[in-house]
Amino acid sequence: MDRAMERECNNNKFPPLMLHKASDLRVPLQHQRKVIRFQFIIDEKLLNLAISYTDEPVKLADLVPMAQSLSDILFESFISGFESTFKVTCSKGCPYCCNYFIPISPAEAFYISNKIHNMPESKRQILLKTALSVSKHIIKNNGIKGKNNHTEPFDLQDISDWYTALKIKCPFVFNNSCSIYKQRPLACREYFVEGPAFACRPDSGLEPQIVSLPFSINKILSTISIELAGNDTSSVILPLVIPWTDINSELGNKTWPANSVAELFINTLEQSTNHQLSSTYCLVE
Repeated sequence: MDRAMERECNNNKFPPLMLHKASDLRVPLQHQRKVIRFQFIIDEKLLNLAISYTDEPVKLADLVPMAQSLSDILFESFISGFESTFKVTCSKGCPYCCNYFIPISPAEAFYISNKIHNMPESKRQILLKTALSVSKHIIKNNGIKGKNNHTEPFDLQDISDWYTALKIKCPFVFNNSCSIYKQRPLACREYFVEGPAFACRPDSGLEPQIVSLPFSINKILSTISIELAGNDTSSVILPLVIPWTDINSELGNKTWPANSVAELFINTLEQSTNHQLSSTYCLVE
């Protein structure tokens, strides 16, 4: 567990759901959190992990820190096995991929919206104004060329091409840097390239050399969101996060038992990755 998370735990401000390496369970257990331990194998490496939780009911947004932690752990483990094969050129401050179509799960939509609304007034107002301006542009140009949007189906590539043609930069990028980097979507966290980062620019004329990960935590979180919410909204376009969460505020405030959500997370991870996960419970009263 990193120092920032430990300080939050010691101040009783830890999230209701947390995912850890099993070796980092000292602080959660000190704070009387219930724990589900499980093992996961990635590229022949055995990872001993755990989800800790409290008795508090949880909202969709509460799944995100857990998913972010798992994404970081799995990427670190995956990349460490290929350091001699390729070098990831992505880094904080690189804006070249920030014109891409970014679908996020409803859980991440509420999480990012909450983070923005809790920012200092000056920064919050700038982000809200920019995001709403971009949202209006997207809604005004919502027709996909060559398609009858009311009767003809279209796939993700159709949507991506339409979005790229709008030439929209992510509304959360300022001075060529992501203003929500710590809260950035899983789709961004899981996008890595080797070779020149400049190739990610839509007008570069180059094909980016994307690193293929074994599976996507972003897709897993979308699956869980659908299961919990009971609807077919699997993703939200990132720039539309503010109006979408305002319209769906009732869903954002809905709660579920933390233990059920933790179990669903592990079960969905198992089903989505075709891994047989071994889990045990450590209930601390």
